[in-house]
Amino acid sequence: MEEIKAKCIKTTLLFIVGLCVLIFFAKSQGDSIKQAQIELKEQEKIEQILKEQNVENVEDLLSNVENPSSLQLIIDELTTNSQDAVNKLNNYLFQGTEEEKNKSMEALVEFHQKNNDFNSAIKTLNTFLANSSDIQKNNEAYKKLAQIYKAQGDYYTALKNLENVYNNTKEISDFHNLANMVYKIDDVNYMQEIINKRLAEYPQDRSVLGEYEAWIQMKNNPVN
Repeated sequence: MEEIKAKCIKTTLLFIVGLCVLIFFAKSQGDSIKQAQIELKEQEKIEQILKEQNVENVEDLLSNVENPSSLQLIIDELTTNSQDAVNKLNNYLFQGTEEEKNKSMEALVEFHQKNNDFNSAIKTLNTFLANSSDIQKNNEAYKKLAQIYKAQGDYYTALKNLENVYNNTKEISDFHNLANMVYKIDDVNYMQEIINKRLAEYPQDRSVLGEYEAWIQMKNNPVN
C-alpha cells in the first residue's frame, strides 16, 4: 500500500515538473514569436523610411543627415587648417542660421584678433551685421567694433558704433558707455547733442546726467 502511494506521488511530481517545462517552453516560444513580430515591424518601418528618402541602406540615410557638430568641427580646424576653416566660416556668415552666423562671427573675430589681423576682424563684424537680424547679437558686434577702433585710437568710429548700440536699446547703461567715449574725444558739442536727445525722451534722467552737464559747463567756462 505504501509502495503504491509512493508511486502515485512520484508520478504526480513528474507530471507537475513536465507541465512546468512545457509552460516555460511555450512562454519562451511565445516571447520569441512576439519579439520576431516586433523586429519585423521595425524592419518594415526602416524600409518605408528608406523608400521615402530614396536611399538603399541605413548608411546612405545617415550620410544625408546634417551633422549638428559640423560647425564646431570647422571652428576647431582654425588652429590646424586655418585658411580653409576661415573660408567655410565666412560662408556661414551669409548662409547659416542666426545661431550659426553668431558662432562663426565670434570664432572668426577671436581668430583674427589673436593674429593681430584687425582689418579682417572688422570685415567679419561688418559682414555679420549686414546679414544678421538678431538685434541683441548685432549690439554685441557693434561693441566689438567699438573696442577694436578704440584700441586703434579711432575714437570717432568707436563712438559711432556705440551710438548704434544705444539707438537700439535706449538703455541708460549704453548711454553712459557712449558718453564716456565722448570724454575720450573731448567733444563738448557732441556731448550736448546726445544729452539733449536723452532728456527729450527721458526727462526724468536729468539728475543722472548731471555730471555730464557739469563737464560741459566746465569746458565752456574754463577757469583761467
